[in-house]
Amino acid sequence: MKNHMIDSVIKQLRDPDSNVVNVLDQFIKSSIKIINKNKELQEEILDQNVIIQISITDINFSFWLGASNGKVIYKKGINEDSTLRIEITKDLFIDMIRGESFGIDAFMKGKLKASGSLSHGLLFNKIFRLVVKYQNQISKKNVRKSEKS
Repeated sequence: MKNHMIDSVIKQLRDPDSNVVNVLDQFIKSSIKIINKNKELQEEILDQNVIIQISITDINFSFWLGASNGKVIYKKGINEDSTLRIEITKDLFIDMIRGESFGIDAFMKGKLKASGSLSHGLLFNKIFRLVVKYQNQISKKNVRKSEKS
């Protein structure tokens, strides 16, 4: 079964008439809610103090994620105190959401630029994959509910 939520996000991200930054903003906010409500994801970041700066270079969108004490915050803009900095393109970000590309592989192939803590990069990669997995599960539950109605 397809993931309708992620498929919808990807369709909007590829639509030249959509506001890509707003679509990404909503996707990231929903992902942060998943992390902050999910025990498995919270345990991954429980003992962490991480600030990950992400810049999607071809759409001029920068944001940062802060993780500490099992919670994650999301803010638009630049955080000079980041422990990991990632530069990525919109298309690569879409491929990562779809599970067609992974952060470590993209970095090794030179498609993604990163600097800072390698361990924070590995943590980000793991959490990103888990968030996409949970986005898929939530989408499937919502489809089943709508099919029963």
